[in-house]
Amino acid sequence: MPKPKLHVSHISMGARCGEQLRRFLAGERIPPGIAAIVGTANHKADEQDMTAKLKGEPLTELGASNELVATVTNSLWGEGVFLSEDERQTPEPKLRGLAVERAVRLNTVRRNVLVPQINPKAVARKCVLEVEGFEYDLAGEIDLEEQDDSINDLKTKAKAPPKDEADKSIQLTMYTLFKFYIDKVMPPKVKLNVLVDSQLKTPGKVNTHALTLSSTRSPEELEAMLLRVANFMECLKKGVFMPTNPDNWWCSRRFCGYAPTCPYVRGIKTFGWAGDQKAVD
Repeated sequence: MPKPKLHVSHISMGARCGEQLRRFLAGERIPPGIAAIVGTANHKADEQDMTAKLKGEPLTELGASNELVATVTNSLWGEGVFLSEDERQTPEPKLRGLAVERAVRLNTVRRNVLVPQINPKAVARKCVLEVEGFEYDLAGEIDLEEQDDSINDLKTKAKAPPKDEADKSIQLTMYTLFKFYIDKVMPPKVKLNVLVDSQLKTPGKVNTHALTLSSTRSPEELEAMLLRVANFMECLKKGVFMPTNPDNWWCSRRFCGYAPTCPYVRGIKTFGWAGDQKAVD
């Protein structure tokens, strides 16, 4: 009987907030936010472009690529979107239009800057790794592998990430784990290809650009990742889901769709006022 699959997204979510993971695994799904929808649309276009390059086929025109991104953004929006309290102050049609504009800006930079630099070897590769002694198989999808076996992951962000983000990425470490144990190859580099669309101080002005953050992984880091996974599986087995530290930026109604009903978020009354409880000696 095949073992259940544990995805790298589960591990990342659990590291961020155990309560969020608990509710997700229980089937309580929250629609994606605007940033996630924009990112997915650009991933779709990137997968199309890289598949064409892999096959030696010409890329679609930029206009057609932007139309694809706009269509995917609108389609995903129609399936449901999580809007924060601040975002709900803006009329929904305007927000939707701004999301499409942002997705197209990012895609234009992706096509002009990132795509010419990359020579793909594999695109959207699904991986499953069985580790002896683990109750779950590890699963994930590598965005892109280059001809030299380097691993690439595409991100879209509202501001430039820290310079060490690729060094700390759990995703990139897990993808390296797949490559090392399945292909018996240690990638020479792991890369975050980041599309940034940041609001400037001048109203209506944005800075849209692309950057690549490169790093490497060592065998010791892969061993540490396996230890992390083993610990994570033990928490799942025991039903231990620690909520995140409330001073983390993502623990708020603005960034977490679970926050309005989360018993660990400040201002949510669930069990009654603590002053109602009697101390026990």
